[in-house]
Amino acid sequence: MMRFTFVLLLVLPATVPAQTLVRVSAGVTASSRLVEDFVGGPITVEQAVPMPTFALQLSHTLASGYRLGVEGRLTSGATEVTDNGISDDLGTVRTIALMALADGPIRGALRWQAGIGTILYRPAEELGIWSRGGGSRWLVGGGLLWSRPVGSVDLVVGGRYDFHPFTTPRLDAEGYGGYQAVHRVGLTLGVERGF
Repeated sequence: MMRFTFVLLLVLPATVPAQTLVRVSAGVTASSRLVEDFVGGPITVEQAVPMPTFALQLSHTLASGYRLGVEGRLTSGATEVTDNGISDDLGTVRTIALMALADGPIRGALRWQAGIGTILYRPAEELGIWSRGGGSRWLVGGGLLWSRPVGSVDLVVGGRYDFHPFTTPRLDAEGYGGYQAVHRVGLTLGVERGF
């Protein structure tokens, strides 16, 4: 293996340094309701909008121009339950989304992006639907990226749509029959550098 790597470095010395990209981004995310039901009256659980978002992505560029990578994305926002018109605060909930991503060129500086992974809900306090923790669910997403060189880095603007089913250990324990479909839309601004 070491010989193969050495030969590869000799054959492709000009392409190796620019193959690995690191991107750091910040922005906002909006989410649809986490729970929407009717039990003697309407009950909803939703997160405050917009939620601050931070992301770190590591990717590798293939010879074809496509890229494969991994991303961690953190959001944080207050959660509120409304039961028959009476609202109550369920505290701050952080989400951690971990995704394997692929992206490719569309035209010029515009690229598509798609991925699959998992999202973890981490409540600051165990209240209401969070009384047994937050749990984790699978996640799929896609979006668009636009970049512009600025000195030694690229400025990257990203738009992302994510989807995942939602429930919590407390809802499962109480026999809540289904999963709520949760849709999330995020906008980020970041810097990217090749190594």
